[in-house]
Amino acid sequence: MDIKTLISANPFEKTQEEKERILLPLIKNSLLNNFNNEFVSAYYKKIGFDLRKINFLEDIPFIHASCFKNFDLATVEKDKIIRVLTSSSTTGQSPSRVPLDKETALRQTIALKSVLSNYLGKKRIPMLVFDFEKSNAESESLTARGAGIRGFANFASETYYLIDEKEGSFILNKPLLLRANKEYADKEIFLFGFTYLLWEVLTKENGPGELSFKKMKIFHGGGWKKLESKKVSKAIFNEKISGYFGCPSSQIYDFYGMVEQSGLVFIDCEQGFKHVPLFADLITRDFYTLQSITKREGLVNIINLIPSSYPGQSIITDDKAIIFGVDDCKCGRKGKYFEFTSRVINQEVRGCGDTMPNIK
Repeated sequence: MDIKTLISANPFEKTQEEKERILLPLIKNSLLNNFNNEFVSAYYKKIGFDLRKINFLEDIPFIHASCFKNFDLATVEKDKIIRVLTSSSTTGQSPSRVPLDKETALRQTIALKSVLSNYLGKKRIPMLVFDFEKSNAESESLTARGAGIRGFANFASETYYLIDEKEGSFILNKPLLLRANKEYADKEIFLFGFTYLLWEVLTKENGPGELSFKKMKIFHGGGWKKLESKKVSKAIFNEKISGYFGCPSSQIYDFYGMVEQSGLVFIDCEQGFKHVPLFADLITRDFYTLQSITKREGLVNIINLIPSSYPGQSIITDDKAIIFGVDDCKCGRKGKYFEFTSRVINQEVRGCGDTMPNIK
């Protein structure tokens, strides 16, 4: 099975054992391209990287996500880079910069489509974007928020941007929201937004008082770190958001993604767990030994087949998670299922929805 076939396939139909057997040789072959980058090549030589000794996905040498802040990690010639994705960053911190060539950008689109189709189906439906249109402006450099909007927009038959920007503040366009509700109250529609932005804007709203999007599905992610400091749990968030839009809380899906792994998203299932698609893997590692562990909290190491223009095959993060099981989630999806828990203490708070203009 080649890469394009793999990322196009049903992402949750094969067992973990079947997936690893297919994924390992493809990942190993893609690692060879990383020697084109002087920094990665030097790192591989320093750790004694030997492709012949990689027998399992957990053996793949990882790089830390922060490396994308400090180094140019492109593994292709500059004239092949069509876009650079940038992360959000706190004051004084450099953003991550992730170079994309045409192949990587195409794979990201196909991979995201395969995962979202599992939740949205294959037909295009209207999309509400809880952001302002400028976030998705055409540019050689694209933020994580813009990349998210653009990715989900591939499923939209038409798009409505619900936020206006005025004097550096975000303001909800209530008339547009009411018009959309009038037209789609009993029809399929989905909303995409960032967790922190949804919460900050809607908690300042009393609500139009007549919203009832009965078939709406809401996808949100980014900014949980700030909400945790405000003691906002997922249950509290879901209750507030479902009450505002008039949709069941079971149709609200939290997702996790990172700019260094665009195209790869982990979305809540009906049981409240996140699942790993066929073209990727997630390994939790012990905080002290960095050995692979399961069923207890560890550092998140993401394995990903998508990248061809940067060394994103194995990235370790400052996020923590617990893998609860493999192949036996009650939702029916195969592979590993897990739950993100928090971020490593004393690390920089950074997320797709954390950095934005003042919200009023």
